[in-house]
Amino acid sequence: MGCAPAYFALMVDALTRAGIRAGLRATDAREMVNATMLGVAESLAASGEHPRAYMERVTSPGGTTAAALYELEPALVDGCYDAVDAALARTAELARG
Repeated sequence: MGCAPAYFALMVDALTRAGIRAGLRATDAREMVNATMLGVAESLAASGEHPRAYMERVTSPGGTTAAALYELEPALVDGCYDAVDAALARTAELARG
């Protein structure tokens, strides 16, 4: 998935901007997001744990993470599907010349 690095960079950018909007300094927000993304990636890679199991493990029922995921998941999943579909459609266009 050649486009995936840009998708992850967009997520880092969006979470950084959200942190700034919530009152964090830009450098602090970016450092926190980068450290979190790295930690999650390393944990998932080392453990082989399914991402859904990881999410369930770090989410308290009725807690702040649950509330955030309730809002984020539909938009993020649909956005990822749409992004991959758009990239595949563009690949097909380019292949046709």
